[in-house]
Amino acid sequence: MKRSVAMGVAALILSSGVASAEMMAVASTDLTVRSGPGSNYDAVTTIPTWAEAEVEGCLVDTDWCKVGYGGVEGWAWGGYLVNSQADPEPIVALDTRTVAVVVADDAMPVSATTGRLLAPVDTVAVEPSPAIRAFVEGNPLPPLFLDGEVMLGVGIPEGVTLYPVPDSDLTYLYLNNELALIDPGTRRIVGILR
Repeated sequence: MKRSVAMGVAALILSSGVASAEMMAVASTDLTVRSGPGSNYDAVTTIPTWAEAEVEGCLVDTDWCKVGYGGVEGWAWGGYLVNSQADPEPIVALDTRTVAVVVADDAMPVSATTGRLLAPVDTVAVEPSPAIRAFVEGNPLPPLFLDGEVMLGVGIPEGVTLYPVPDSDLTYLYLNNELALIDPGTRRIVGILR
């Protein structure tokens, strides 16, 4: 039996008058495609900035969308999927959804989240020193999963504890399976250790 991943809805629902369950969209940034609808799922590919991908639909009450890119199917954060470079409105704007709602199998659990990452802003990347890298990699934290993708400039919600890096002005988190360096003053991601 299939069920909607969010709110138990068990049918496809079209919104905003879309006639087809599939549409094309472009990624407004390098966008990770994952094996399931959550940041705790493995990455399967990346949609490059301004590359076009096929969108089958998005989940109810969340912004995870089922997509296809380069022959690979998976799930991407819909907040970074836009109509076009000239029309950068996300296809999953909460009140103006322009895609179908999809359902997921019972075997596909929803990501456990404690909130949502904030929209990215232009940010200058910080290149971590060997000492910062060694500390962060040598002092693992419990994983934290938030809706959205880890990328430069993304904001961390208030209430999420940031962990200090000694002898540095930075903090860090193990966020959505990524080690992220954060400026504690702006609460924005300034580095990602991969």
